[in-house]
Amino acid sequence: MSLGPGSRVLDIPTGTGRHALLFAAQGHKVTVSDIDADLVRDAARLSGGGGVTLDATAPLPFPAGSFDVVVVVDFVDARLLGQIGHVIRSGGWLIYESYSARGGNWRQLLPPGATTDILAGDFDIIECAARPAGPTKTEAESIKLLGRRR
Repeated sequence: MSLGPGSRVLDIPTGTGRHALLFAAQGHKVTVSDIDADLVRDAARLSGGGGVTLDATAPLPFPAGSFDVVVVVDFVDARLLGQIGHVIRSGGWLIYESYSARGGNWRQLLPPGATTDILAGDFDIIECAARPAGPTKTEAESIKLLGRRR
């Protein structure tokens, strides 16, 4: 994956902003977003980018094709995954990583194949590493994925 200088990057949810800082340091235009207004304020200040506080129950507030790259790390939400393609320009990138399924958090992960099924309508899956999770290793999967928007 290569990005031209000044690419538009969305970090969602931003948390402490570590991914936003990485992309900002490379000269990209970063937008941080989270449901926590304090995290958004702090990450936007650190990354020098814009910030948007989200309502977790509402559609994403960004126009179609707003971003060249969207980064979603350590987060699982089928509704968000269903919307994310709309905000990435054609040919843009999705970097997605769910939780790593330690302890009981496997219960928040999606069932095997669900993540790629949700994204398949909008993305070509370039790389995908899925690991079975749950008591019998059939209930859920932890996933890392790189997708390119069609």
